[in-house]
Amino acid sequence: MSQIPLVEHISFDAKLDNLEPMIGWVKNQLAELNFSKQLSDQVQLALEEALVNVINYAYEEEGKIDLIATINPDSELRFCIIDSGIPFNPLTHAKKPDISEDLMKQKEGGLGIFFICKMMDQVDYQRKDPFNVLTLIKTM
Repeated sequence: MSQIPLVEHISFDAKLDNLEPMIGWVKNQLAELNFSKQLSDQVQLALEEALVNVINYAYEEEGKIDLIATINPDSELRFCIIDSGIPFNPLTHAKKPDISEDLMKQKEGGLGIFFICKMMDQVDYQRKDPFNVLTLIKTM
């Protein structure tokens, strides 16, 4: 029998000072599940990378980040990161690292999105004016 999904929502100012409370909120959501430490760490790291990107690049001035966690114990864990910053699809900037090139010579940017996609089972971006909606999904 399917259980009703649990949905949690919280908002933060898009500031690096709020990164720790955001990740604390993510940890609390993950604590409700029977994920292994490795899977929990992957989800946290992916969310942290995505949140830092939004904090650093979405807004020219002040803005908000909404986090929505949807936990369906029968199938998946879904985190949505919503901001009303400049339109930006990070998935178009994900690049596979060139391991033949010296790490110090590689151009900056894009690797975080690549790693987010590797750590999560599915990553989706939608522009729902005026919002960017980045969804990270981990199958249970």
